[in-house]
Parts: sequence; structure tokens; C-alpha cells
Amino acid sequence: MSRGVRFLYKAAMISLAALSAFPNFTATQQVTRFKGRVVMLDDGLAPGRLTVRLGEFGSTATNDAGFFAIAVPAGTRSVTVQVETGDPKWVVRYPSGPVPVPADTSFVTDIMVGLSIEANLARAYAITNSQLAQRLEAAGVKQDQTLDILDRMRADFASRTQLEAEELRIAAERETDRVREYRPIAAAIERYVTAANDLQNAFIFISDQAFTNDSAYAELKKSVRDYNGAFDTLQSNRMSYEATVRTYWGSDRISSDLRDFFDYALGEVHRVRILSLNGTQEPITKIAKGQVKGSEAKLLQKETEARIDTTVRELAPRLEELGRRKDRILLELQPGEH
Repeated sequence: MSRGVRFLYKAAMISLAALSAFPNFTATQQVTRFKGRVVMLDDGLAPGRLTVRLGEFGSTATNDAGFFAIAVPAGTRSVTVQVETGDPKWVVRYPSGPVPVPADTSFVTDIMVGLSIEANLARAYAITNSQLAQRLEAAGVKQDQTLDILDRMRADFASRTQLEAEELRIAAERETDRVREYRPIAAAIERYVTAANDLQNAFIFISDQAFTNDSAYAELKKSVRDYNGAFDTLQSNRMSYEATVRTYWGSDRISSDLRDFFDYALGEVHRVRILSLNGTQEPITKIAKGQVKGSEAKLLQKETEARIDTTVRELAPRLEELGRRKDRILLELQPGEH
């Protein structure tokens, strides 16, 4: 086969491949691109890597931010958009019919995906069920009576909404699991943030006295022990807490926010700043216990106080940020919010 023939053969194959990608297009048709973005209205599903289909014009996957683009014939007035979520409880809430193809090819059309009406009703029932169960328990109602009340409420809700009683039971159990698991996670996070702030305050207000005053020295040591205990609890349970949230909350965003909180607390706050403060315990102890004296003690104290001042100053804005992250993640995890 001559070089010229091979070139023509390759060109023909490329043209056929291009046509096969758009089976309903003719060689003379011009194409435009329909651009869109999948927007999630509820937590629990990420917009990235979902399959979007435009009827006969083909399909594509969204990027991590939910954006996509699909070629359609020029002059197409509207398209029907489908999003394959892999879970029937997640549906396209908008648009509910054909979508106009914008004349401006740079325009991005938002496709809104959220929980179905049935899923939202089941979630609302689960929250009500959990709240009622807690109030009946607080009122001293016996467990068998509580279960009877909840069963009758579930049957009534199912008949009014035409939802399956079993679906409601599963939703109620999931909410009960969240209430149970929220408490130890929230307690560990609150304890760590409180201990970190108490440690900072101890170094600000009493560290300079701890070199020569036994009471101040003992109080500083207690703050360090309390912090280390809170840190150990958070660090040792981190993987368990993250797995629990993935299982019972089922939200990629909440799981990501919890992971970011742990990374910031155990990394930026602890490893980068607080470890430096804890490291000043050795020179403080040497001076307080008289292991170094005279000019050597004075020089060591001066160096240690300078190190404490620098670290505390750098730690302050990070503890403020830690507090903001704590408030956000605890609000997201709060049962009844999802």
C-alpha cells in the first residue's frame, strides 16, 4: 500500500470513528455543545462522576464538581436530561421536562438532583419517631408501651403517605443509630477543643509562675495531662468515628468535613503547635525542681518563655479556626438535621 493510499485510509477510518460517536448525526450536520452542572439539593450524594444522558444524543460522566458537556446537533431546540444516580431515592427535581438548548454555547444549565418526595417523607417520619421515643422515655413510659405507640404511629403514617411500613421502620432505626453514635463523637470533639483552649490559657497565665511556684507548676502539669488525655481519645478513635459517620450518616460532604476537622486538629493544631508547648515541660521541670540553678537557670527560663510566647501567639488564631470547624461539624452531625 503506497503512502498516499495509507493516508487516505487513515482519514477514512478517523471519519468513521467520529460518526460512530454520534450515530444519529449525518456528515453534513454541525454540532453544538449542551453544557450543564448537576447541583445536589440534599446531603448524601456527591455530584461528581454521575452519568448524564441526553436522550438519543448520548451520555457522559460529570467531573468532580458536577459539570458536563454533550454534543448535540446545531439547531436542537430542547433535550431531555436524565441523571443516573444508582439509587432510586435520588431523582432529578429540576427540570421536570425538556430543557431548552441555550443559543449561548457558554451558558451552563443547572440540573438539580435531590431526594425523592418519598425519601423526604421517610426522613421526616424518622426524626419525629426518634423525638417521640426520647420524650416517652423521659416521661417514664414503659418500653413495651413505647413500642406499641411507635408501631401505631408508623402504621398511621404509612397509610396516610402510602409508604411501606418496613421502609419507615428502617428510616427510624437509622435515626436512632445516629442519636446513639452522635453522643460519643460530639463528646470527644468538645473535650478536645476545650482542653486545647484550657492548655493555651494555662501557658498564657501561669507558665511564667510555674518555674518557681509549686501550685502554678502543678496546675500547668494538670492542664497538660488533661489535654493529652483528650488528644489520645480523639486520635485513637478517629478511624472508628469516621467509619461510623460513613455508615449512619451516608453523606460524602459530612464525612469529608469530619475528616478535615481531624486533619486540622491533630495536624495543624497538635503536631505543629501544641507539641512545641508540651516540649517546654522539660526545661520548666528542671528549673522548678532545682536541677539547674543560677545563671544557667535564668538563661534557660528566658529561652523557654520566648518559645512559649511565640507558640501561644501562633496557636491563638488556629484555635479560633478549630472552634469554627467544631461548630460546623457538630451542627452537620446533629440528629434531626438530615
